[in-house]
Amino acid sequence: MLAPIMSFLLMILQSVEEPLPTFIITFSNAALFGWINGAILSLASAMVGAVLCFYIARFLDRDTVERLTSKLALKNKDKQSKIY
Repeated sequence: MLAPIMSFLLMILQSVEEPLPTFIITFSNAALFGWINGAILSLASAMVGAVLCFYIARFLDRDTVERLTSKLALKNKDKQSKIY
């Protein structure tokens, strides 16, 4: 009963902090819950993690986001956003 909830929370944590590679959690979900249910769980939790990262970046200042990521990563994203 707690396995899907823990997997969901672990995938969200991975989106914000990256303690584990995504593919390990995704393959574990597929092995534990089946390919379809594991894929749905992985996709849903990755989307929630992405939304959480978006709102962290949106509502916190740039200095906080730089501490969570790196200045180099933000410079690369800034260059990409100027292209589009």
